[in-house]
Parts: sequence; C-alpha cells; structure tokens
Amino acid sequence: MRTAATATSRSRAGAPFHALRSGALALAVLSLAAGAHVIAGGTLPALPILLALLALTGLATTLATRSKLGFPAVVKTAAPGAHKTETGGVALDLADADAVAAAASRIGVPVVVQPMLAGGVELLAGVVQDPVFGPLVAFGPGGVFAELIGEAAFRIAPLTDVDAEELVDGGKAGRLVSGFRGAPAADRAALVDLVLRLARLGDDLPAVAELDLNPVLGLPDGCVAVDARVHVRTPDAVVRAKSW
Repeated sequence: MRTAATATSRSRAGAPFHALRSGALALAVLSLAAGAHVIAGGTLPALPILLALLALTGLATTLATRSKLGFPAVVKTAAPGAHKTETGGVALDLADADAVAAAASRIGVPVVVQPMLAGGVELLAGVVQDPVFGPLVAFGPGGVFAELIGEAAFRIAPLTDVDAEELVDGGKAGRLVSGFRGAPAADRAALVDLVLRLARLGDDLPAVAELDLNPVLGLPDGCVAVDARVHVRTPDAVVRAKSW
C-alpha cells in the first residue's frame, strides 16, 4: 500500500515533462538548471538555485539585488556532466555577493548559486532505466566518497512501502540514517518518501535514463537534494509477445 504523499506525487510528477515524453531525444546530460526542473516536477526535495548565465560583468550587483537565497552561499559549475569536486567547480561558504561574484569569475559561467546548508548525513539516491528490469531505484552512502564506499542498494520499481523502508534501513546507509557514532538520526520517513517518489518518477518518465541525487542531506527534520545529474534519451520501444 502506498502512502498518501506518494499517491500525490504520482498525480503531479508527469505534468511538467511533456517535452521528455514527446519527440526524439538523443542521449544527453542535462544541465543542472534543466535537471532542477525534472526534480521540481517530480516533487523531490531540493535546494533552490539561482542560475547565472549572464556575463560576469555586474554579477555581484545582480546577485545583491536577488539575495533571496541568503548567505552563506555556494557557487558551482552548471556545465552538463562536470565533476565539480575534481575540477574545482565548486566554492563553499561564501559570505556575501562579492565573494559569490569572485567564485563565479574563477569557475566561469554558467554557474548556479545555492544557499549553504550544513549538517545532516550525506546520502545518495537515484533511479536508472535498466534494459532488462526497467526502472531501478538506488540508495546508499553519498558525498565525495560515494564511489569509494560503494554499498548502494537497488530495488526494482514500482516499490512498495516495505521495499522503500528496506532500502533506507539496510547496509551502511541505514547505519548513517539511524545516527552513526552519536550523530543525530536522519528523518527516516522523509527519506522513505523520497525513494518512493523516485520510483514513481522512473515509472512515469522512461526518457529519464538516469537521475542521480548526490548528495542528499538527511536532516533530523526532512531531507534535501543538494546536487543532481540527469541523463535523458529516447526510450526503447517495448515489444510485447501478447496483445492482452
């Protein structure tokens, strides 16, 4: 039995994605800004962003007049597919608009600006379209050491509530969620809801070949996706042996 929140996401998730459902799509990596639209349409929790595609001249003034995101802030590259940490494409804990402008000048446009969020446990969540099994939902330890630690677990969508709970509670990720070595426990219910929403998005949008949310900050109250990578492509035609 699915939760009410998941049922709501099912009714809303597909609406913003007509462009993904119609027309031919080559395999592509979406920009962070475009990926943010996929995340928002799927009702996934994420930090707000300010996309800076404009010339760097006057950027500080522009950001100062649009400071709704607040400070401290983070600036990161919005180039599709860029590995931000390895390429120096991220600047953290920026105290004011001048610091944001300097970081954007160093990184080079396009960039995105986000509010700095501290605390919580870094996790990974996502969905990938497998050619045999269809959408697979992933959950595991996240952050810059996600590839080193590994331990991501997968379940075939659609998920039951039990499937989602097993993903969140199992393995090393489950130890992090429950509060590792005295750290505050993350909001388990919010993370279960996130996993269910990812499963529904994978079912509704086969054109989203891969969606990685890393890191997802598991907070004591809620969770939020800090960064995302989205691959899109034309879905393969489904050949059925039977017509009934």
